[in-house]
Order: sequence, then structure tokens, then C-alpha cells
Amino acid sequence: MSSATMSAAYDARLRRHQAKMDLGELINYKDNALQVIALWGTSSTDLGEISIIKSAYEDPMIHNNFDCCAWITLMCPFSQTDFIRSIVRQICVNSLQKTGEEGKTTIGAQVLKMMATTKEDGLACEFKRYLNDKSYLIVLNDIHKIEEWDCIKTCFPNNNNKGSRIIVCTEQVEVACLCIGAEDEALVHKKLFADESLYAFYSKVIRLSTHKNILTRTETMTTLEESCLIGRGNEEVEIIKLISNKDLQHFHVISLWGMGGIGKTTLVTDIYQSQEISSMFDKRACVTVMRPFNSATLLESLIMQFRDKNEDKNETDLRKCLEGKRYLLVLDDLWSRVEWDAIKEYLPETAASCVIVTTREENIAKQCSRNKRNIYRLNHLGPNDACALFTKKVQME
Repeated sequence: MSSATMSAAYDARLRRHQAKMDLGELINYKDNALQVIALWGTSSTDLGEISIIKSAYEDPMIHNNFDCCAWITLMCPFSQTDFIRSIVRQICVNSLQKTGEEGKTTIGAQVLKMMATTKEDGLACEFKRYLNDKSYLIVLNDIHKIEEWDCIKTCFPNNNNKGSRIIVCTEQVEVACLCIGAEDEALVHKKLFADESLYAFYSKVIRLSTHKNILTRTETMTTLEESCLIGRGNEEVEIIKLISNKDLQHFHVISLWGMGGIGKTTLVTDIYQSQEISSMFDKRACVTVMRPFNSATLLESLIMQFRDKNEDKNETDLRKCLEGKRYLLVLDDLWSRVEWDAIKEYLPETAASCVIVTTREENIAKQCSRNKRNIYRLNHLGPNDACALFTKKVQME
């Protein structure tokens, strides 16, 4: 495969990922009012199956922000009763699958009871009552006519102020425009992904962030690197030992340094995502320090990741958000002492919490980690591992 082909494939993945980020920002926009987001696509493939929409819906950072979630593909002819029962069934299944999360099994039991005890003519009213005090994310795939939407919207409570979202997927541009329910001057449309001709329509109330670089590289390292951890098994084990060392029950900083492109990001991503590590902390966040450096943007990103869904969405104090919590923070690609000083003043030194810093500079690594045993240098891969990594990258493309 030529380098030009590999570069084009990589660029396409970046564009697809940015589209998912934009859609996620629309869904997670800080507004308690129910918002409808319409996605219009002209692709010959099933619009709802486009991986951008699927990946956004299934992303835990989005999915876990809602009490109830369902993905519904409409059937013809449309039946309101069958539609409600399909949503209720999915809510029940999703809640039961989330075992171990306090309160989720209660939701499942409530849904089952509603289906079993409610007569068909009262199901719509009971369904609206049930959703009224819950935040929900519903994806409606394959809506063909505005009449279908007019019938569907009556199933949902009008005054739900829990930050709920309904995503309408359609191949009819008039449906995308009309289901938002906004006047022409209050309707916004945005091209999410040129390769699939995917457009988002939403109310002007929703304002996308101007900080288009928030988490872009962080999310990219998670989804695009795809944890191609080759030849780094020993390093991963050693760093995990440092993080989980029971002798380090105080706040500690681990620095990983080495030249650019050597694999620092992939290694810390794999460690951050490991079940062994994630279960040790109350809260976690992973962010890349973008250029030009902007401390306000970085702190906004951290607060968004650390904040639980039940916490005040207007909370902007990072220290308060982390107070009394054991947390793990990955700061990828730190360049200077100034950047470190600007970040660390907002980090409470909570017992057993850990910060992992990656940098290209040894002096920065030493500045962040005063303890020598917490400073780790990442060296080049051996010839065999380097060849294996290159081969896997080509095969992935």
C-alpha cells in the first residue's frame, strides 16, 4: 500500500472521528430543555447504520449521561403502541445490562411493571408520565414522513427539563427541517461528514463550542491508535506497578518521556483503558495539551470528563469536582514547566490519586515527578517489534 493511500485513509478516519465529536457535542450540550437533533443523509447505505451515529450513541461518555436510552428503527405501517413497547423493551434491557450501577435495576423493574399492568389505550399516557422525570436519549432511525414524526412526538412529555435528546435520522430533507419545530431564523444546519453527505439540523439555542480542538487529539489517540501495543508489554507492566504500588498511598506523579512518535501516547492510552487501572479510581480523565496552550480550554475539558452526570453541570471549580475523590489524570504531550504549573495548581493532592504526564523533554519529566523512581524513559522498539508494528498498521489500513 502506497504512503499516499495510507495518508488518505488516515485522513478519512480523522474526518469521521471529528464528525462523531461534533455530534457528541450537540448531544451533550448544556441545556436542560428537550432538544431534537435531526440527521439528514443522502447515502445509499442505511443512514442509521453509519458508524458516526452508532459510535456516538454507544460512547459511554454520552450514553451514561442519560437515565434511559433506546435506538428504534421505524416499521411500516407505523403503530404507536408497537413503537412505545419497543422503546420500553430497550430501556428495560439496557438497564438490566448495567448491573452493578446503583438504581439501574430499579429502572428495569419499573419498566417491566409498566408494560405488564398498563392497558393498550393507556400506554401512551403512562409512558409519558414515566419519562417525565428522567433524562433520555432516543435515536429514531428511518423516518420517511413528517406525519410519522407528528405522531411520534406526542409520545414524549413536553416539559421534560432533564436534558433529554431525540435524534431523528432521515433521508428526507423536509423531515429534517420540520421536526426541529423551529422557525427558519432559529434553525441551524451543519455538514458533519462530507464522505457520507451527513448533515445535522438543530435549534439555534444549541451553540457549538468554538474550541474545536478540545480533546481532538485525546479522542484521536483513543480511537485511531486502536491500542496497537506491540513490544511495550514490559513497560506497561512496570508503569501499572508504579500506579498501583500500595506503598504510594499519597498523591503521586508519574512522568513518561521520550522522543516524539516513539509510542508514549499509545502506551498511556492502553494503560488508561485497562480494567485493572480503571477500577482503582473514583474518577478518571485523559487529555492532550493542545497548541497554542490555553489553560481555560484545558480546564474546561477536564471538568467535562471528571464531572459525574448527577453533579451540577454549571460547576466550573476543578478542585471542588475532585475533592475527596481518588482520581487518575493523564496529561499527554506536555511541553513546558509553565504548562505544568498552570495545571497543577488546580489539582488537589488527594491520597492515592495519580497523574501521568508524557513529554519529550527529560527536564520536564523531572520537574513534574520529584521522585526518581516515578520517571520512566521510553526507548526505541527493537527491530522485530518495529517491523511487527509497521505490518499491523498497514493491515489496519
